[in-house]
Amino acid sequence: MKILMYNVDKGGLKNYSGSLVNSLIKQKKDVTLSNKINYNDYDIVHIQFEHSIFHPFGLRLIPALILLKIKKKKIVITNHTILARKEIYSRNKFIGFFKKLLFPLDEIMMGILADKIIVHTSHAQKILIKDYKIKKEKLEVIPIGIY
Repeated sequence: MKILMYNVDKGGLKNYSGSLVNSLIKQKKDVTLSNKINYNDYDIVHIQFEHSIFHPFGLRLIPALILLKIKKKKIVITNHTILARKEIYSRNKFIGFFKKLLFPLDEIMMGILADKIIVHTSHAQKILIKDYKIKKEKLEVIPIGIY
């Protein structure tokens, strides 16, 4: 089974993705890290998601997910920032309006189209279940950091 780890971030998520890929390679997994969704040769596409790197407001993710579903690829998303609906905020009311409209759309579409969504805390998992009605079976909590 071939895995494509997709990440366009040039900062912290790139380091996270690189470490994850190296760990999977040590486990003898066939995985490639790329900043392009060149999915044809892969069975699973694992996307590192952050609203700001799929700007505007995370919307660039949705067409990619639809295309991957049409091509019958397994989709795994690591969602790095989950906001409860009441936490979506912007000082600019115009931008705040769009954030409150579009951030939930991202979460709901991930819940519909992804085969698995990875979050880093049980709190994030609870938000996705309560606020965005994502099925618990689709969610996996994998903590990162030092405890």
